[in-house]
Amino acid sequence: INTGLQNLTSVGDGVCVISASDNKQLSQENQKWGGGHGVFTYFLLKGLKGEADYNQDQSVTLGELIPFLSEQVRRETKNAQSPTVAGKFDPALTISKDSPENSVR
Repeated sequence: INTGLQNLTSVGDGVCVISASDNKQLSQENQKWGGGHGVFTYFLLKGLKGEADYNQDQSVTLGELIPFLSEQVRRETKNAQSPTVAGKFDPALTISKDSPENSVR
């Protein structure tokens, strides 16, 4: 699967592939992460809903989301799971706008 994801990044500029873990790790799931999400999905949703907005400009960029995911997933799993990123993309690309209704439940 990882090889297939890596191949996606060769299609050209503007592609960002973020996977939950590297090819030698298991992606963890648990009820504590949003009622049964994987840890990666849980923090992906939180990041998109505004927690990754490090500069507090009401927008989440790839450049903010990627380190947020890496830090949170590694911390939560005690470094047993590390998201991976590949591709040629603009880290300044806005992928989410923060709004009051985006609060994580």
